[in-house]
Amino acid sequence: MRLFAFDIDGTLINNHKIELKENLKNRLNEILKNGDVIAIASGRPYAGIIQIIDQLGEGQKYLLCANGNLITDVKGNELYKCGIKIEEYYKFVDNHPKIFKNRTSNIYCYTNDQIGYLKKNYWIRAEEKANGNFTGLDLRKRPLDKDYLILKFMIASLPRRSKYFDEKEITEEEKSKFNVLRTSPWFLEFINKESDKGNAVEWLRKHLNIDSKDVYTFGDSGNDVGMIKRFNGVAMGNASDDCKEVAKFITKRVDDDGIIYALDNFVK
Repeated sequence: MRLFAFDIDGTLINNHKIELKENLKNRLNEILKNGDVIAIASGRPYAGIIQIIDQLGEGQKYLLCANGNLITDVKGNELYKCGIKIEEYYKFVDNHPKIFKNRTSNIYCYTNDQIGYLKKNYWIRAEEKANGNFTGLDLRKRPLDKDYLILKFMIASLPRRSKYFDEKEITEEEKSKFNVLRTSPWFLEFINKESDKGNAVEWLRKHLNIDSKDVYTFGDSGNDVGMIKRFNGVAMGNASDDCKEVAKFITKRVDDDGIIYALDNFVK
């Protein structure tokens, strides 16, 4: 039995469509019919990933949500969780008023099934639109206890500002406290220091008793580096340089059927 872990945006789909291409869907269903396992490992929440999983046929399928901080089966049953206390999110917002008050930016967090925010703007509406029934939670009206465990928090901003925030505003103490992930030009994400997609894939591998040599991982962004480096990692042709540097195989771009090319030319 083999385990195939796929990122979503920039890997399974481009950033504008949620539907899998028919030829890709057919190949993924072949994997399932062969008795192998498919895991979707994404920065997205359960509600966002299930939109992809539901396009596939029967078989063993798992969701590695919020960069691997939550692992569930297709019914949403929690198998593993690794988060951070929401008080860390509140402190971060208080420590970065310049970022939070910028009208083109936002700092918000993920619970298992909602987007926690202290201000609502374009970014919250975009999250709700992209991730199915993943709804917003106004933490000003419904604050969560300081010990409540969230999956992650993130800065969303325009690329130029986001790069500036990354380089100038995030302190060394914060970088040492969290695993800080550049997941796109728009997003900078903060998760548990001990967590990433690579650790989540490893947990699932052990849970299913699959040999490491039979694990294949596919991705394109900074949050995919851990799982690409740790296993038989495939970087998409459109992947960031840090992904390509650690990949065992560099395939074609997502729009050029890069996953199918890798399955044909790399997977044993």
